[in-house]
Amino acid sequence: MRAFGRAAIVAALAAAAVGLVHAEADASLCAEAGFDVGDLHCATCVRLAEAVGDDDTAAKVVEDCKRCCTDASTADEDDDAAHADGAQAIASAELLVDRFRIAGFPAVADFINKKSARFGDALMVTDRFARWPELILRNADGDAVRRIDVRGWDADQMEDFLAHKLSAVSA
Repeated sequence: MRAFGRAAIVAALAAAAVGLVHAEADASLCAEAGFDVGDLHCATCVRLAEAVGDDDTAAKVVEDCKRCCTDASTADEDDDAAHADGAQAIASAELLVDRFRIAGFPAVADFINKKSARFGDALMVTDRFARWPELILRNADGDAVRRIDVRGWDADQMEDFLAHKLSAVSA
């Protein structure tokens, strides 16, 4: 039964990946392949690789997944490259959460309760009705520079990411 389940997963993922070319990831191509670029974290692709195994079809699906995913380390590399080109630094951050949905995201709740105070005035936690947990990075003028979905992040990832991004503020 386990082999059948694995084969079904591989077949479903292969069907979802039809049409994804070997070019650089494009949001529309990823969407056509069944990957939601905004919500697909690279850690999910690692778990996918562990679940589906090593055959050629599974390897192709995992490769396509990795082309469409984003995570904190990728975001850091993108931001570091942008700062090298003279882009604006991050001055503050805002964590948007829905107090009614927060119970479904224990890692976000843990971050708010145990780790967010470390960032003082540089981090504002805001209750927004019907919002998924989202981090907004702002420049010195208060303009939103970047929005990041943090639903799949754990408390330590959020703390490390913000410590890196807001290090210039506390220095």
